[in-house]
Amino acid sequence: MTPFPLLKLPFVAMRHVLSMMTPFELINVSLISSRAKSIVTNFGPRFKGYLDTSLVITLYDNGVWRYTMTSDESKDDEVTSSDPRIQESFKYSKDPIEEWKKWYKYIKEVLRCRFYRVVFDLNSPGPGFREILDWLKCQQDVFDTMSIRSNQECGDDLNYILGAFPNVSELTIMVSNFKEDFKIKIPNGLNQLLIPNATFIDIEQFLKLNAQTIVFIEHILTNEEINRFVRGWMSMETHVGLKTLCLQMENEERFNGMLTGIPFQQITDVEVLKACEHGLQGNDMFIIERCDGKRCLVYVLSRVYLHMQVL
Repeated sequence: MTPFPLLKLPFVAMRHVLSMMTPFELINVSLISSRAKSIVTNFGPRFKGYLDTSLVITLYDNGVWRYTMTSDESKDDEVTSSDPRIQESFKYSKDPIEEWKKWYKYIKEVLRCRFYRVVFDLNSPGPGFREILDWLKCQQDVFDTMSIRSNQECGDDLNYILGAFPNVSELTIMVSNFKEDFKIKIPNGLNQLLIPNATFIDIEQFLKLNAQTIVFIEHILTNEEINRFVRGWMSMETHVGLKTLCLQMENEERFNGMLTGIPFQQITDVEVLKACEHGLQGNDMFIIERCDGKRCLVYVLSRVYLHMQVL
């Protein structure tokens, strides 16, 4: 096969060729020489990415490319594809943590990659987990989106993460097991808070949350406590910046109990009801009004959620 003189092409042609390459190909080219690295860095396309502390680095842009660190030498440089648009490259090292750090820094430099999201895997964090966390904070102390997952008790590590990265915009906490007195310090100013199992959050902590969007699947809030929250929102005593609230409930009867004594107006506008018909249970949709005149739609979403949408 005749070698392709990529580095000898005119600037416009070179840039066009680089723009057609995948991140894997660009990284491979950059490793040829210092000049090749400089060309890829300065003229190659940019990518977005996210990090996973299970030692995975994912890049995407009209496709997904994933670097996975491994201690299995037989997998070194193996590339697999579970989908035409998803590729995974394995990188062997006797010390996968150090390899993960090295590749993070190199990809960030050469592809000018912005890592907007991080996933902290606490299922088997290992003794070096906090070392990874402290190192990562030194490299990048702000992420737009952060997810924390664990199927085992992880209260101390969870709070350590939240303390290290308090400026996240979107936070997802997927923790299935926790101590009876488990408490976490949720950052202020969140755009979105998603907690599938929020049974560790009582009404007092709930009233202190100031995320714009809150989604709880399982929770321990009673009808009376949710009623208290709604009244607090109406009087601007709590959740002033709220835009959307979604709380799972067992049945529609419970929905009626949550609004006991709350002044509301039932919506009969056909256009409004039709716009929400894909998720609306029945035709019951109400508007409640805050003391400053701000209004909020309240209805049952997809048969199982109390949904509040501030207009």
